[in-house]
Amino acid sequence: MKFHFIFGMVFLAAVCGGCGRYPAAHEVRPKLFPSSGSPCVLRDQTGFRLVLTACPRRIVSLAPSNTEIVYDLGAQDRIVAVTTADDYPPSVKRKPKVGPMMNASIENILAYHPDLVLAFGGLNDREIRQLRYLHVPTLVVDPHNLSEVYASILLIGRAVGEKEKASLLVQTMKRRLLQIERIVAHAKRRPKVLMIYQLNPIYTTGSNSFIDDAIEYAGGRNAALTLSADDTLSPEEVVLAQPDVIACSPDLVPYVVRMPGWKESVPAVRYRRFFPDDSPQGTLVRPTPRLVDGIKNLAHFLHPELFTKETKHVHTALKG
Repeated sequence: MKFHFIFGMVFLAAVCGGCGRYPAAHEVRPKLFPSSGSPCVLRDQTGFRLVLTACPRRIVSLAPSNTEIVYDLGAQDRIVAVTTADDYPPSVKRKPKVGPMMNASIENILAYHPDLVLAFGGLNDREIRQLRYLHVPTLVVDPHNLSEVYASILLIGRAVGEKEKASLLVQTMKRRLLQIERIVAHAKRRPKVLMIYQLNPIYTTGSNSFIDDAIEYAGGRNAALTLSADDTLSPEEVVLAQPDVIACSPDLVPYVVRMPGWKESVPAVRYRRFFPDDSPQGTLVRPTPRLVDGIKNLAHFLHPELFTKETKHVHTALKG
């Protein structure tokens, strides 16, 4: 879902008029990339070609998932600023902030003299346009399905000079998911799962998404395969979808059960089958290596009978 913003020309002129105060990325050259000894040429997930002449040392991250990936790669010391939405790992809360995730201050970003900005398509579109106009090196990830989540991790790994670590992260994710897949293959049925982020309007995620892939890997079926262009459902469409399980924030559950007609007509509400992705850091909804933890938790919820003492050795392996 894309978010569009309109900003006054006075503000834009003020930002662009001060561009000369900030060094462009090609002026910051601490060292060339360790893996090749030469500049790194990248094609990000918007198709934009980015050339980094040196391994980034001043990274600004505009999305919590990108920040988390950089931490997973062991490059967190090179992050100079994040957004107010960043909350995982907990130590990231001590990082300086450039503003909200979907409305970061361009002036604040430039004040940190970044040699790489990590952005997220759809969430940071305004910032991406302005930063590229100002020639600030900006790498955009925009993963829709699980394969693109892998690709985004590898892309960030290349950008920060940690290609091998990124490859290992992806390999570990795939190995753990294969183990989960082998367990849920024995399920007698695959419950229909509906992800709900908010109720007014009812915002969810359909096919060709990493949430859809996550539900499948966990042994379920996505109840929201037919959606409008803005990923919303009407209350009547939820009734027609007949979800067996609703995945949502625990704070949302009291409002879901009070939706007119749902208690009588929606199986998940009637039998109070709510899967709470109760991690405040969004385990199931962020495209990071921790997504596998969310999938494992959902699989346990959907198929507890498959995760018994007989598969204890498999559970141990899932933590690897």
